[in-house]
Amino acid sequence: MTKKEVSDLLNDSNDNYYIYALCRPNGEPFYIGKGTVNGAGVHRVLSHWGMGDKKDKNKIKHKIIKEIKAEGKTLRYKILRFFKKEEDAFTYEIKKIFSYGRINNNTGILANLDDGGRGGYGAVFTEEMRTEQSNRVKKYYEEHPEARLHNSIKTKEWNAKHPEEVLERTKKCAKTSRTEGSREKSRVGILLFYEKNPEMKEHLANKTREWVRNNPEKEAERRTKAKATLSSEEERKKNSDRRKRWFRDNPEKASLMIDKSIATRAKRTTIRLRCLDFIKKHGIDIVAPDGRTSISIWQEFEEKLYGLEKTMCVG
Repeated sequence: MTKKEVSDLLNDSNDNYYIYALCRPNGEPFYIGKGTVNGAGVHRVLSHWGMGDKKDKNKIKHKIIKEIKAEGKTLRYKILRFFKKEEDAFTYEIKKIFSYGRINNNTGILANLDDGGRGGYGAVFTEEMRTEQSNRVKKYYEEHPEARLHNSIKTKEWNAKHPEEVLERTKKCAKTSRTEGSREKSRVGILLFYEKNPEMKEHLANKTREWVRNNPEKEAERRTKAKATLSSEEERKKNSDRRKRWFRDNPEKASLMIDKSIATRAKRTTIRLRCLDFIKKHGIDIVAPDGRTSISIWQEFEEKLYGLEKTMCVG
């Protein structure tokens, strides 16, 4: 369609929303978008023939448009469908983006940076908008399980071909997730997930145990790295501050945790003292490798336990 044809079509429409496609000179679409049938919507559409919308930060899309203009060719534009309801327009947009696939996740030919729906790339999302968008995409994938499988396969293929980029992306994600806000958000999200899916907690625990059993060397390496990290002065201070903050912000839970800890220690103390009484009563005398007898060892331990009990009672 020409610039005038698009303008006339939008101005004459009695609908409220529309889905459009930006196309290469050969007619192949490279971007799917949603527009509003009003003056602002018409201006946004026509801006693609000029320098483009300055608020739009989609570098992939602008690069394709510049390449087309540099070759002296004409950008093509298609109005795919009009809609009365915005919800219907969003659903259709998600469907079209999935059918063509995206460049940035190596699933297709489109320059779109997300799956479509409310907001789009660069929008400022409220929590309500994020939830609405998330539910819309989830609903689409529930109704189209083949779409989820398709994207999963494409992503795995891309990851296998670009291990260095995957590693770099993983490092960036890890760096982002180390902030206090991200940690707390992740923690709350995991707790809610387990609350809604209690069977998954046991399933993941079994998977973890299986991995540890089958990869003893990697597990030993992981433990060594974790120990080195946690033993650093900086990390010890972070953990200390984090625990103090948690105890301050959760007084009821902290009190319950302390009570449980005291009860556990008292139980262990009782069991060990009973063992000592049994040894004394039956006169068991076993010599340890360091030369001490069982009674002397337990007597030393008894003194420590009494000291511990005294400390617990005072506390």
